[in-house]
Amino acid sequence: MRMRANAPCAVLIVAILFCSVRSLSAAAVPAPQHSPVSIDTLFGWNGASREGRFTPVTVSVENPGPAQSVEFSLDIAWGSAVRGTRGMRRITQVVQLSSGATRRLPFVIPLGADPRSLTVSVSAAGATLGTERIDLHGLASPESLVVAISSDLAFDSLAGLSPSRARVVYPRIDDLPEAWVGYDGVDLVIVHDTSSRRMASRQVEALTDWVAAGGTVVFSGGAAALQHASAGLSRLLPVEVTGLRERTGLAPLAAFAGTKGAPQGTALAAEARVIGGSALADAGGLPLVVRRTLGKGTIWYLAIDPSLPPFATWEGALPFWRVLAGEASHPLMEPDNRGLPDDARLKVMLGSPPAALPSVLVGIAFALGYVLLFALSAGMSARLLPPKLRTLLLVGLPVIGCLCAWLVFDRILMPAEPRIVSAARVSLRSGDGRAAVTERIGLIASRPGTVVLSLHSRQAAVDEAEADPSARGLTLVEGDRSRAIDVPLTRFGARVIVVNDVIPFRVEARLEEEGTTVRVLVSNGTPRALLDCFLWRNGRGYPIGDVAAGAAETRTFQRGDGWDPRDPGGRDSPLPDARRAGLWGVEMQGEGAQPLLVGWCDGPALPLAVDGATPPAGRPPISLVMVELP
Repeated sequence: MRMRANAPCAVLIVAILFCSVRSLSAAAVPAPQHSPVSIDTLFGWNGASREGRFTPVTVSVENPGPAQSVEFSLDIAWGSAVRGTRGMRRITQVVQLSSGATRRLPFVIPLGADPRSLTVSVSAAGATLGTERIDLHGLASPESLVVAISSDLAFDSLAGLSPSRARVVYPRIDDLPEAWVGYDGVDLVIVHDTSSRRMASRQVEALTDWVAAGGTVVFSGGAAALQHASAGLSRLLPVEVTGLRERTGLAPLAAFAGTKGAPQGTALAAEARVIGGSALADAGGLPLVVRRTLGKGTIWYLAIDPSLPPFATWEGALPFWRVLAGEASHPLMEPDNRGLPDDARLKVMLGSPPAALPSVLVGIAFALGYVLLFALSAGMSARLLPPKLRTLLLVGLPVIGCLCAWLVFDRILMPAEPRIVSAARVSLRSGDGRAAVTERIGLIASRPGTVVLSLHSRQAAVDEAEADPSARGLTLVEGDRSRAIDVPLTRFGARVIVVNDVIPFRVEARLEEEGTTVRVLVSNGTPRALLDCFLWRNGRGYPIGDVAAGAAETRTFQRGDGWDPRDPGGRDSPLPDARRAGLWGVEMQGEGAQPLLVGWCDGPALPLAVDGATPPAGRPPISLVMVELP
């Protein structure tokens, strides 16, 4: 009996001893220590940037203490100090800092109109280890921006390149962006010399993708041209440099620039063999000016050194540069104060049943059922119930009916997960294999919360098309090879996210004309089928049909066989689907006589996931593919 009585006490003592030992063992394990760090931030291009564009930011952090895992946060705010902040973005990344080492981290941030501040902070376990704030007033301007990769400050004369003064910057090789979107604010990149240093593969890839998205690069010649291949830029060069020789006859440069006088004197020219593109100015077999297209952009090669006489002292130098610069690259940020239903591209998608509210017929049926129920209840109560209960029923029935209707609408007809619509444009030039993609993603919420969009690309540029002062800012979480976007949504709210990227897309098309016969050859080297393709030429469409993945198709037409866009319901219309017809109607406004291969992919152009899962199959996005024919 005594043993049984003392059993609870023994159990209690054992439990106390167990907890004590566990507490001691836990105390024996030292808690992770986090030491302060020092931060040094390089904003933009040596401090220069442009409003309404993305700009590079390089953060150097020195960790004097032990190795530690920390989170970097970049908070960008823009707007008016009087009206309050109108926009905010946060970019976060978790990194490992080595003991006693300095680490450089490249970022790309969006700058809206009137940028206010950039705050860089490093934290761990809720504690701030270091912070730096940069006042952006006066740092971002609408001026054109020319990037000269040169060891000499030899291109300041290009300040007069644009009608408004251009700014010329000379970044270090180490500070060049590792993401193509970092060049968004740049109009022209000049590769003069790299001081015999080799660029990182990510930097070369970023420059290549920026050109494919519409950028312009100029490679200079002379003795500096011997460095280009060793710097890792051989994939971009339109020529193979074979040697050097002096040249006096430079009259083709004047003809190319459309000026009267040519450079006078002797110039050291780089001998080269054209391996891509074509020579637009040639002097006795020596290509002086070579042009190559890549995607939507252009690569130029000039055989002589433009920083030295006689070119540098030539009166036609600035007109020559203006020919090379051409049109400024299109900005990626697309601010739009219109709501999601008024967005030109997404309006087409909102009409599809998976993304629409309950139909009008469903609403009418629900209302008729409610009226019938009310009438039957009123009739029964008039015959069977006393006056007080009859009044209570007639008053309570509408209240109960409204509650039931709300529950049906909110819980059944409006599902909890956000409705997603997506429309993308994939643009490329035949034979280049690199496509510039702009995808607009509309999120429609029935309940408040945060939606996480996961992109399988760290190179994607993310912005918000719809400017809503009351909406919380986006948070971009960067990984090694991916990027996640946290999008806060209000109840029955909507937001439009714009994602830009450059992706491999191997579709080639060739146009052959003979008399009145038009022949189109299409090769689809992608793992996705191209649907309802057609040739767009001189304002008419010629149906081609579907082109399976990995397949090639050939179609022959007569010049008068085309489809007239003023008759979209015609017998030979290549647009049987209403969504495709609507999206093409939006895009064709800016298309001229340039021959195009047009097709569709029923699916997102950029692989993405929503809250960890791919978008439901019942809500397919649509991607318009436009291939420019040579």
